[in-house]
Amino acid sequence: MTNKFIHGKGFLATALNRLNKNKKFDNYFFYALGISNSKIKLKNELNREKKEIKSFLKTYSSPKILVYISSISIFDVSMRDTPYVKNKIFIENLLKSKVKKLLILRLPQIAGRSKNKNTILNYIYNKVQNKETLEIWKNVERSIIDVEDLLRILKIVLKKNLYINLNEINIINPNLIKILDIVKIFENLMGIKFKARYNLITLKNYNRSFYNSLIKNNIYQKEINKICKKKNYVKRIIFKYYK
Repeated sequence: MTNKFIHGKGFLATALNRLNKNKKFDNYFFYALGISNSKIKLKNELNREKKEIKSFLKTYSSPKILVYISSISIFDVSMRDTPYVKNKIFIENLLKSKVKKLLILRLPQIAGRSKNKNTILNYIYNKVQNKETLEIWKNVERSIIDVEDLLRILKIVLKKNLYINLNEINIINPNLIKILDIVKIFENLMGIKFKARYNLITLKNYNRSFYNSLIKNNIYQKEINKICKKKNYVKRIIFKYYK
């Protein structure tokens, strides 16, 4: 999908394209094409992501603010050396050096009706449903936002940012949830026949402090909290999309 508003394809690009109907976003152009699987290690796919952004920059001439969709995972020390994060950082730096009007929009895990098997919720759902063994980091937490709530947040935040003019925005749901708790929610949803099989692993270099820092320093956190800070938020999402 490429039009005067967005460059990209797939679940997130399709969702973001819905903002095209709103004149508030006439000043933005979204780049929403890239790898969504944080566990990817295939060099050809990683190189392709770099080539695609370089090719895009050769023809991009819009006077609008270019919004690059990145990930808050770049702040996670436990993921710092992964090919996925290294690619995101490389592209962010490339864009900073090439684009005058740039906004880097870093997102957490986005939930919705997606065919992508690599999203955290789809991955866990399929493993539990197929009675396959999961490798679970028992101490790791994740920030998850419903795609519908993401659009609500962006309608507020991006309108305000035209006047504040930040170059980077981090979107984080403060209701962090442990991966094991996500598994238990799916067990509850599917019933006793789908008792999950898993191995618990401790990720030694994981530290949730990066979440706390981003949340504390985010000038848009109040707006995000109004939409996301609800009791049993992730459970509601799971029952909404998987029941």
